[in-house]
Amino acid sequence: MQSLGIMTAFKRTRPLVKRFDDFGIDGLRTDTEGNLFVARILKGTIAVLTPQGKLTREIKLTAKEPTNLAFGGHDGKTIFVTQRQGGFIESFRTDRPGREYCFQACAEERK
Repeated sequence: MQSLGIMTAFKRTRPLVKRFDDFGIDGLRTDTEGNLFVARILKGTIAVLTPQGKLTREIKLTAKEPTNLAFGGHDGKTIFVTQRQGGFIESFRTDRPGREYCFQACAEERK
């Protein structure tokens, strides 16, 4: 079965953000600029897409089966990636914090 890529709606009423012809995809997260970080399961990378769907880079991971990712750390710029095989988490740094991380941090500051 060919991977359809990332769809914004199940019935294709909207365009695909990006089609990957090789390997599957799994977890997704966005940074504060709207860039999409995509776990490429079996390829062993995290693809980074602009809000317009342009692939800007692929970050090679130690293991080949990333399933999900989350932004965290003291400034929200560390990405933690779960790996299906081996039961471990690897991490790397990025230049912008994650959107979800910022929502949580801002909520804490308002308390």
